[in-house]
Amino acid sequence: MLEIGKLTNFNQAVLVEGWYWVLASHDLPAGRVKAVELAGRPLAVWRSASGAVRIFDAHCPHMGAHLAEGKVEGEALRCFFHNWRFEADGRCSHIPCLAHQPGAGVGLRAWPAIERYGLIWVWPG
Repeated sequence: MLEIGKLTNFNQAVLVEGWYWVLASHDLPAGRVKAVELAGRPLAVWRSASGAVRIFDAHCPHMGAHLAEGKVEGEALRCFFHNWRFEADGRCSHIPCLAHQPGAGVGLRAWPAIERYGLIWVWPG
C-alpha cells in the first residue's frame, strides 16, 4: 500500500510521499514519449499502444541516452541509441547485439503512474 505523508528522498530532495502531477493527459498521445523533470530528476513519460501510461528514469542504463528520444513499440519502449528494449516494468527484454537476451536485474527504474482528472501522476516514494 502506498502511504501518503511519509517523507522520501527523491533525487537529493526530501518530498512528502504522495502523487505528483507531471503532465496533462492530452499532451501524451498513444505511442509517444515526453521528457519531464520532478524535483530535478529527469523522467521519461510514455504511453503504450494500449493507452497505459508508464514513467521511467530518463536515462538508459547502457550509455545514458535520454529515453524520451526513444520509440514506443507496443507495450515497451526502445532506446534510440543502441536499441535496447524495456518492458513496462523497466526490465530490459532485448539487446540487439546479444545472442542471448538479458536476465533479471538488467533494466531501469519504473515509477508508479496513474491518470486521474485529465492529468498524469507519479508516485516518487
